[in-house]
Amino acid sequence: MTCNGCYRGETRNALYNGSLNRLCMKLSRNIFFAEYGGYPEQTDDELIGDPLKELTENRVYKKMQDVELVLRFFAFRHINQWERLTLTQFLDRFLQKGNLLTEEVLSKYDEVFSEYCGQNEPAVGSFEPLCAMSERKRSSVKYKIRNFDKTT
Repeated sequence: MTCNGCYRGETRNALYNGSLNRLCMKLSRNIFFAEYGGYPEQTDDELIGDPLKELTENRVYKKMQDVELVLRFFAFRHINQWERLTLTQFLDRFLQKGNLLTEEVLSKYDEVFSEYCGQNEPAVGSFEPLCAMSERKRSSVKYKIRNFDKTT
C-alpha cells in the first residue's frame, strides 16, 4: 500500500512510527549519510524544525531513502530469520516488531550502526549491498518473520 507519488519509506514512516523508526531517522542524519546522500550535514536549525532548503529538496532525504538504508542495515542482520515475504513486507514487519524492542536493545543498535559507520566512513561504497536491493523491480526472494530481538 503506497500513495500516488510516495516512496515506500515515506508510507512506512507514517504507518509504523515508533522507537526503531525514530532511531533510523536519527542515524540517517549522521555525517556519513550526509555525504552519501549528497545533502548538507545536520544543523542546529534542523534540530529545532527549520531544515535547510537544500536538504528538503534533496530526493534521497525527501523520499526517506536514507532512513530506509538504516532500516535495511538492521533488518538484513536478521535476514536468516525470514522467509516467504517480499522485501517490502520484510522491512515493514521488521520495523513493526523493531518498534517494540527495549531501549537497551535500541541503544545497542545505535552503537553498532555508529561503530560501523565510523569504521567505513571513507568507503561510501560500503553501503552498496543495501542499495543494490532497491534496484530490483520484482524479486522472487521471499522471507518469513521469526524472532529477531537479538542485538546482532
